[in-house]
Amino acid sequence: MSEYERLLTSYACCTGTHPMLPDAEHARTFHTQADDSEAVLIATPSLERAHQFEIIFYHAVGPRADALMRRLFHTALPTLQADATQLVTTFRPVQAAWDLRHWGFEPLDRLRMVRNLTTFHAPEPLVADEYFIAPLRDAYVDDLVRPFITANAGTVEHHLFAMSPERARTHLRTFATSMHTSNNQVSFVVLHSGTPVGALLARRPTPERGELWQIFVAPEHQGRGLGRALLLTALRALKEQGAREAEVESARHLPAYFLLRWLGFEDVSTIPLRFWLKVMST
Repeated sequence: MSEYERLLTSYACCTGTHPMLPDAEHARTFHTQADDSEAVLIATPSLERAHQFEIIFYHAVGPRADALMRRLFHTALPTLQADATQLVTTFRPVQAAWDLRHWGFEPLDRLRMVRNLTTFHAPEPLVADEYFIAPLRDAYVDDLVRPFITANAGTVEHHLFAMSPERARTHLRTFATSMHTSNNQVSFVVLHSGTPVGALLARRPTPERGELWQIFVAPEHQGRGLGRALLLTALRALKEQGAREAEVESARHLPAYFLLRWLGFEDVSTIPLRFWLKVMST
């Protein structure tokens, strides 16, 4: 059995899952061995973001596993840091001593929040005269790309996983297209003098449940209650269409979290976006 097969087999036995590893040419592999113990750490560069590496696997076996893992971290992390502005990982360590929090990584979790719509009684959303809320249409997509990107430019998620205009356009068009193939209007835009300046993207995976995916308003139009109006519009539409529950992901560090709590959303569970992450200076 090769050194990597031994480590992968050990990890699978400990966790019940087998990691998916990339081709060797796309990975940075760090390995150390001493007597009957060995350790490995594998990182792969991001295909979408330059100078970002994701640690996709690390494990050690043998009586000296902990000591070898510490030695490997001392070697691998500074080497990766020399070429990276960010290191992220979704990997769950087998032993507590290998938890990357001990190496300066920080958790970034999101919350799954749910609102019971059967008890939801909201007033008609009010906006200033120059604003108007309408269902999302494909014709609005190009104008929404800039607000979509700039409204989230200061968030941790955007810094880690920046979205290009092309990806933003594709993402927005996915929701706009779904409006053409469904009679259920659950995604909405807010227009200023006829120009889209924000939107709420949502979908209905089942007749009884709605999912709110994203809400954004261009920075120059924030502070006018437009986000609240978009949320009220979407929740009212979902209830009128027979949905009994609305679900959304948020995080306590986001301003939208407090608005969602005010609207009656309750925290249900924590969803790791990246189990541990570290943002490094360029």
